[in-house]
Amino acid sequence: MQTGTVIFYLNNLIRVGIVIKEVPLDSVNNKKAIYSIHDGLFRFFFKFVRPNTNMINLEQGKRVLDYLGKPYLSVYMGSE
Repeated sequence: MQTGTVIFYLNNLIRVGIVIKEVPLDSVNNKKAIYSIHDGLFRFFFKFVRPNTNMINLEQGKRVLDYLGKPYLSVYMGSE
């Protein structure tokens, strides 16, 4: 992708609160910026759902949630 296209999408994701941009304090320009997923639901999806898609498709979604996701649910979704 071209840089302009990537920046367009990143700015939109930042605007809606899904992604956050962090710039080191000692950075003079934005070239050292770090982008990370800020939204808990998206972080949960990319941490637990996407890597386990095969298990979920084999109707083992409850097992994935019980053993992998449930202990961390409050970290990603807030307190119960």
